[in-house]
Amino acid sequence: MNGASTTLDDPDAFPDGSTRAASINNLGQIVGSYYDSLGNIHGFVLDHGVYTTIDGPIGSGATATGINNLGQIVGITWMPTTIVTDSFWITALTPQ
Repeated sequence: MNGASTTLDDPDAFPDGSTRAASINNLGQIVGSYYDSLGNIHGFVLDHGVYTTIDGPIGSGATATGINNLGQIVGITWMPTTIVTDSFWITALTPQ
C-alpha cells in the first residue's frame, strides 16, 4: 500500500474498534483478533477484502498471531474459564 493506512473492522466485531491486526504477509493477507458483542475473542484472516473468523480447536478464545507467505496461520487458543492453552497452525489458505 506504499505508506497508506486503512482501518480494520471485522464485520462480526463489537462496534468499538475492537479489531486488532497481528501480522501481514507479502501477499497482503492480514491476521489478528477481534472481540464480539459478548466479549469473546476470535481470530481472523483478512484476504482480498474478505474476513474469515478463526476459532481454535479447544475453545472459543482464539488469536491469530502470524501468517507466512504461503498463507499458513499460527495462533493461540484457550478455554475462557480455565488456564488451559494450546497453539494452532492452519494450512488451508491458498495464496492468490
